[in-house]
Amino acid sequence: MFASNTIQANGLTQHYYRSGGDQLPLVLLHGFTDDGSCWSPHRTTM
Repeated sequence: MFASNTIQANGLTQHYYRSGGDQLPLVLLHGFTDDGSCWSPHRTTM
Protein backbone atom coordinates (compact mmCIF):
# COMPACT_ATOMS: atom_id res chain seq x y z
CA MET A 1 0.00 0.00 0.00
CA PHE A 2 2.60 2.61 1.06
CA ALA A 3 6.28 2.50 0.09
CA SER A 4 8.74 3.47 2.84
CA ASN A 5 12.04 5.15 2.02
CA THR A 6 14.57 7.76 3.15
CA ILE A 7 16.11 10.81 1.52
CA GLN A 8 19.23 12.76 2.49
CA ALA A 9 19.37 16.54 2.20
CA ASN A 10 21.62 19.09 3.89
CA GLY A 11 23.26 16.39 6.01
CA LEU A 12 19.94 15.12 7.42
CA THR A 13 18.22 11.83 6.70
CA GLN A 14 14.44 12.03 6.42
CA HIS A 15 12.07 9.07 6.37
CA TYR A 16 8.90 9.19 4.25
CA TYR A 17 5.99 7.11 3.00
CA ARG A 18 4.68 7.33 -0.55
CA SER A 19 1.32 6.08 -1.76
CA GLY A 20 2.26 6.00 -5.43
CA GLY A 21 -1.19 7.25 -6.38
CA ASP A 22 -1.97 9.49 -9.34
CA GLN A 23 -3.43 12.36 -7.28
CA LEU A 24 -1.69 15.62 -6.42
CA PRO A 25 0.99 15.27 -3.72
CA LEU A 26 -0.02 15.91 -0.13
CA VAL A 27 2.67 16.44 2.54
CA LEU A 28 1.68 15.64 6.13
CA LEU A 29 3.99 16.67 8.96
CA HIS A 30 3.87 15.46 12.54
CA GLY A 31 5.19 17.02 15.73
CA PHE A 32 8.57 16.39 17.32
CA THR A 33 7.33 13.76 19.78
CA ASP A 34 5.12 11.90 17.30
CA ASP A 35 5.73 9.73 14.24
CA GLY A 36 4.07 9.10 10.89
CA SER A 37 1.64 6.57 12.37
CA CYS A 38 -0.44 9.48 13.72
CA TRP A 39 -1.82 9.84 10.16
CA SER A 40 -2.83 6.15 9.82
CA PRO A 41 -6.50 6.66 10.86
CA HIS A 42 -6.88 9.28 8.11
CA ARG A 43 -5.38 7.33 5.17
CA THR A 44 -8.68 6.14 3.77
CA THR A 45 -10.23 9.63 3.75
CA MET A 46 -7.35 11.33 1.97
